[in-house]
Amino acid sequence: MKLNSKKTAFGGIRSIFNKLMLAYLIAMLIMLIMMSLLMSNFLRDYYLNQKEQQLLDGGQDINQLAAQYLLGYIDEKYLNFALRTVDKTVNASIWFVDNRGYVWAESGFLDNSWRGVQLTGEDVKKVLSGETITKIGKFDDRFSTPMLTVGMPIKMGRLIMGAVFMHSPLYEINMALESAYRFIWLSLLISASVATILIYWISQRISQPLIEMSDIAKSMSKGDFSQKATVSSKDEVGQLATSFNKMAEALENLEDMRRGFVSSVSHELKSPLTSIRGFVQGILDGTIPTEEQTQYLTIVLEETDRLNKIIKELLELSRMESSQFQLAMSNFDVNELIRRVLLKQEKRIEQKELDVQIDFEQDRCMVEADKDRIEEVLINLIDNAIKFTPEKGRLIVSTRVEGNKVYISVSDSGIGISEEDMPHIWERFYTADKSRASGSTGLGLSIVKRIIEQHRQSIWVKSIPGKGTTFTFTLNHIE
Repeated sequence: MKLNSKKTAFGGIRSIFNKLMLAYLIAMLIMLIMMSLLMSNFLRDYYLNQKEQQLLDGGQDINQLAAQYLLGYIDEKYLNFALRTVDKTVNASIWFVDNRGYVWAESGFLDNSWRGVQLTGEDVKKVLSGETITKIGKFDDRFSTPMLTVGMPIKMGRLIMGAVFMHSPLYEINMALESAYRFIWLSLLISASVATILIYWISQRISQPLIEMSDIAKSMSKGDFSQKATVSSKDEVGQLATSFNKMAEALENLEDMRRGFVSSVSHELKSPLTSIRGFVQGILDGTIPTEEQTQYLTIVLEETDRLNKIIKELLELSRMESSQFQLAMSNFDVNELIRRVLLKQEKRIEQKELDVQIDFEQDRCMVEADKDRIEEVLINLIDNAIKFTPEKGRLIVSTRVEGNKVYISVSDSGIGISEEDMPHIWERFYTADKSRASGSTGLGLSIVKRIIEQHRQSIWVKSIPGKGTTFTFTLNHIE
């Protein structure tokens, strides 16, 4: 059953969803801001480098023209024509400066004429000393807007005849950058929109199962174990949902066992108490004749012993299931322990004229276990075998060694266990004898199984109704 939990997406119940969404969105915004800054810096540097290289290449050509003009190879008319051609190509204003810093020729888009003006700035001195410079700015405050300036000396051999300065306005680069920025931001906006949708979907995929499990847990706290978490993926959240459902199923079974246990205990204690009360009341009010009182007092004593046995076994089972229960491990001969348990049951065996067979693969069979607990296991199994085997039946106890394990089996030729009863024999208070004529409390096999599990060993049963039953358990073998 799927729990319907449609809460407001941004309500308190969705705190995990909100946290995931907020974390993802913050991470995405940081990433987008960093990407935009990196892209902006990259594009600006790229455009500036491209423009700078373009000016340097143009400057080399102009430098050669200037040298040819100074040597008289070309006239001023050709020089001016070449300057106009170059400045249109690179979109730059070109100045020729002599070795004293005076502008003696110019071309380009600048409104003011700088012809005849002496340039005295540090950048001019560097170029006239033989350096090539690149600078972004207003060139000693001679321009109203920032320029990209490239300056290189005009050389004739080792002699510096002057310099060439090329000034290109940055607004051209800024316009190109603005166009690129618009494209970048549009792309980032589309990416952010898609990412937000994906983040919402992912956050919901993660938070919804957790919210659903939270609601189911609240229902479970009220005793409703019918609801199950939806397993919609195979990731960690899906595995958690699967584990949660298994836990819910285990808790439901545990709750059923608890109710059944309380019901069984109430019934088991109520029956003998009712008998005792009835017989004692009959004796006190004279309903039971004096000559019959001894007979009924004997029944009262038997019922008292039964009550004592039930309480003792309940306390024993409770102690074994507590975290404080510890095994007293030791090495002992399990064959000798079996002989001793059979000897204690000798009187009952003789009364039923049972054929007891001992089948030991070895004379001595050393095991590592809690001796007292294993004796309790053997007493329970052999007691059941005697109890449910008819007169002149057969009882077989055997041990065999395989590897590091000893296999202990208790077999009988009794009434067997039906297929209907087989799955329930380890449950508390369960007994195939519904009449309780055998005197069984239904706790013996529960105690047996718990003891074997405490030893981290295995126990199992095979039975054929009408032919007999075999219980087998394992212990660690010691050489």
